[in-house]
Amino acid sequence: MKKLDFGKIADKLMPAPLRYYWDNRSTSPVGYRIAHGAFWSMIGTGIPQALTMISSIFVARLLGKELLGEYGMVISTVGLFNMFAFFGIGMTSIKHVAEFRKNDPAKAGRIIALFYLLAAGSAVLMIGALIPAAPWLAERTLAAPHLANLMRIGAGIIFFGAFSSVQMGTLAGLEAFRTIAWITILNGVLLFPLLVGGVYFFGLPGAVVGYVISGAVGCIISNIEIHKAAREAGVPIRFTGCTKELYILLEFSLPAVLGGVMFTPANWACMAMLVNIPKGYAEMGIFGVAGSWQKVIFFIPQCLNAIALPMLSDFHGTKQRIQYLKTFWYSIILIGISALGVAIAIAVASPFIMKIYGAGFLSGKYVLMFMSFSAVIIVIDNFVGVAILSIGKMWFLVATAAVWAITSITASYFLVPLYGAIGLSLAMAAAYVLHVLCDMLYIARFYGDRSR
Repeated sequence: MKKLDFGKIADKLMPAPLRYYWDNRSTSPVGYRIAHGAFWSMIGTGIPQALTMISSIFVARLLGKELLGEYGMVISTVGLFNMFAFFGIGMTSIKHVAEFRKNDPAKAGRIIALFYLLAAGSAVLMIGALIPAAPWLAERTLAAPHLANLMRIGAGIIFFGAFSSVQMGTLAGLEAFRTIAWITILNGVLLFPLLVGGVYFFGLPGAVVGYVISGAVGCIISNIEIHKAAREAGVPIRFTGCTKELYILLEFSLPAVLGGVMFTPANWACMAMLVNIPKGYAEMGIFGVAGSWQKVIFFIPQCLNAIALPMLSDFHGTKQRIQYLKTFWYSIILIGISALGVAIAIAVASPFIMKIYGAGFLSGKYVLMFMSFSAVIIVIDNFVGVAILSIGKMWFLVATAAVWAITSITASYFLVPLYGAIGLSLAMAAAYVLHVLCDMLYIARFYGDRSR
């Protein structure tokens, strides 16, 4: 029997924009870097995500719908403060460390040092805001005064989360993708027993404490690896004179934060509406489980986005309009098909999936079905956002984030009291449809064929 030549088969099936990079990967550093980064991105994302999914099943069975909903709201509320503590420094680190690590290593080192200081300052500021505000938030917005102490414990997530954002962004900027992969895998392996064991022995507080411990260990390991990667890259991390790089925050971090200000608080406000209806925390538990399965649908598109961003940026920078548009449309088709295939599989298996979490979750199968298909819209929207990022239009992303926030809050106000978790998923889907339309029209106007 003749042996199949998979290389030739792949070459025939490979679209022109991707073939350009594949054919030049042996001679082009860019092609190798993209392939290398995509591979370790899939490894580093896939294994921890699988562990998270398995741990969520154990946690759901141990806590039940209502307590799982409370856990979800505690993490979400802490995440609201986390967003301000991050201050867009993760994305900013990637861009600027990568930009200057070869041309101006000293500048790259000052940027890393500056972001460490910024992470520490913003984390302390947000923790100082959360601790006194926790009782008011728990009683007035979540209708659950007993969650105040859990929010205070969760303040540790803010501190270590801010540092983790800088660390992962710095390692990505240094192109230490393999290091990022093993750190995230180690973190996922550590979080599993901490989360499940914490819930088993200590209930809901154990889950939050487990989350904090995992973040602390991850930060210590990441800090060691950053200094190692910086030495290998010849980048000296120096705090002296780092404040001269503050202008970067206004040019890039500020619009990134403002975009997050639109998304994160609006998302939290919509979930707060859900937990305030009768049996709201049970509905939140179902919504949280369905949301974790959306991440499975997001997995392949997120890895493809990691490849598409440098390609689109390259074609835009070299003014290769045809290649840009081909890559754009092919990526949307590929991302849409891959997401739709996984969404259909999850929707079909939704009764079995929800039953795994316990008999009380079986009623959420329709929520999981709808959220599976709405995830397809979300992944397309995320890719179009990547395309706009590739042409450097950060402030337009802020404007469309405001459109998303207004739409999601307004739709949730009317739909959540009537339909619970399904109403919230409907509201989110409507907001994403409008958001992706705005982004697509902008891309068409900026880079499309205006004669059509």
